[in-house]
Amino acid sequence: MNAEQRPAVRSQPLQFGSWSLGAVPGGWEAVPGHGIRDASEGAFPSSVVVGEDTLPTPTTLEQYIEAQLVIVERYLPEARHSAVRMLDSGDADEAITLEIELPAPDGGTGVMRQLYARFAQQVGVVTFTTLSRELSRLEPVFESIRAELTFLQEQRPPDSTDGAEDLHAPPI
Repeated sequence: MNAEQRPAVRSQPLQFGSWSLGAVPGGWEAVPGHGIRDASEGAFPSSVVVGEDTLPTPTTLEQYIEAQLVIVERYLPEARHSAVRMLDSGDADEAITLEIELPAPDGGTGVMRQLYARFAQQVGVVTFTTLSRELSRLEPVFESIRAELTFLQEQRPPDSTDGAEDLHAPPI
């Protein structure tokens, strides 16, 4: 039975910084501090890695992503990325996605699909990574993972220094 046929495992949500994952797909395992990966026997270790950053003022989300792509191009010159695409931002103030393709060790093509969501000055980043030949099989798995991701955004009203709100990642 492969990952897309196994039911999600519900337990305590996994916490990765400000990200919370409510359920892990069957056959996937936690990578502490980073995200989850496909642990199915014989499978490529496809992964979902989450991160966060603070958007420096007055940098826009698009400028932030452009700077990230400069880093990718510096260290992986053979990588090619799609155009940046705005998304329905859902609970986020703004959301953007892009896809990066790079050579895989087996001669195929690796795919990194990235979702950037801005919540005030916080940027949440979700990176789905797999081989291009696995993408159609894992698309529903990636979507189920995305649906289970929540970003805990710090809310700081002008007269308070505490409070937080759970926000869901935008659809990709």
